[in-house]
Amino acid sequence: MEWISAVGFPEQTQTLLIYALLFFIGVSVGSDEETLANLKTLNLLSLLVPFSILAGSLIGGAVGSVLINRIDVNEGMSIGAGLGYYSLSSVLIGQLRGEELGVIALMANIFREVSTILFAPLLVSLFGEMALIASGGATTSDTSLPVIQRYSGNRYTLIAVFNGIVLSLLVPLVVPLFL
Repeated sequence: MEWISAVGFPEQTQTLLIYALLFFIGVSVGSDEETLANLKTLNLLSLLVPFSILAGSLIGGAVGSVLINRIDVNEGMSIGAGLGYYSLSSVLIGQLRGEELGVIALMANIFREVSTILFAPLLVSLFGEMALIASGGATTSDTSLPVIQRYSGNRYTLIAVFNGIVLSLLVPLVVPLFL
């Protein structure tokens, strides 16, 4: 939740705000009578969601690199592998390939997170309720979770949390692979 740091809250306050956010989302999901039924409907396809999002992000990064002549395909895929986790991926890329590419990764991944939040209703209406999980990437377990819950519903909250955790764990492993 990098935006809390930008506002200038002390670290302890940041931690408390994150816990409060997760608590209230948990209360909201737990009070939904359909949540248990939704948990039972999760299947193998739900477990594959993070890996399909990773594949799509890598392909998107490769396509983006073709459009930007100064970035090769591996660098583009590394930026795509940031999965919206801009604070970690931009630092890794900056250390491995220089500040310029690190800044490009930072901006691309910030844009991913912000566009997920700002265009949530449009994304859901055009592409369906899972669109926010795909566009949110690693942020689906924290900053974009309230938006997913609001526009996609509680049914997708569990998938979003699982997706965000798995993708957040994959970022430090996948980003360096392409550099």
